[in-house]
Amino acid sequence: MGELEGKRAILFDLIDTVLWHDRGSSHDHADLARDAFQAIYGGNAETLARFLEAYHTLRKRYLHQAQASLREVNFMARMRDTFTALSPDYLPSLDQFVARYIGGYIEQLSLPEGHCDLLDRLHGCYRTALVTNFQYWPAIYGLLDHFELASLLDAVVISGEFGWRKPHPAIFQEAFRRLDVKAGEAVFVGDDLEVDIKGAAACGMDVILLDRRGLYPDYPELRVANLSEVVEILIVW
Repeated sequence: MGELEGKRAILFDLIDTVLWHDRGSSHDHADLARDAFQAIYGGNAETLARFLEAYHTLRKRYLHQAQASLREVNFMARMRDTFTALSPDYLPSLDQFVARYIGGYIEQLSLPEGHCDLLDRLHGCYRTALVTNFQYWPAIYGLLDHFELASLLDAVVISGEFGWRKPHPAIFQEAFRRLDVKAGEAVFVGDDLEVDIKGAAACGMDVILLDRRGLYPDYPELRVANLSEVVEILIVW
């Protein structure tokens, strides 16, 4: 028997849990926005500066609202407001900008070796779901197809599509509903102590903290350094 008994489902975070984000990349969100805008409109310094000012102002405003209410940001509305603040004349290129911006972010993500096989093993014994905070939800479905993970998940709940973001209980409860399980029958695996672990635990789930960078050495509950340890805990070999 494993350390967790009587479980029927495993819920995963996505970024820095199933997929890894290259945080050593020199390009943060502002760099991605700048590069996408310049690729479409060129390098006029004054126009670029006005765009980046609108981008930062509205990003800060939308994220503050999301953190306060836990209602997810409508990414397209945020970008539309950004372009409108610059000039409505730029709106026809909004979809092109979003494709470049999101594409640049996706290039920073990777599927670690062995993760697909591990998920396949777990999926053979448990109901599996993804519960992730991501504003532009179409990108997540594209990622799951690209990395051939979609068939290994019985449910996918994305904050940008569902409307609530972790740690709000509604997004976890939606996963329970789709999997047809109770909170006590599920385990959540994630890397963010506040958003993933405390949020899931507050809903009644057992939790496993994925701490591959060793950020939480004093965490008193189940903590692993990689997904293979999750398999060992649940004994499905």
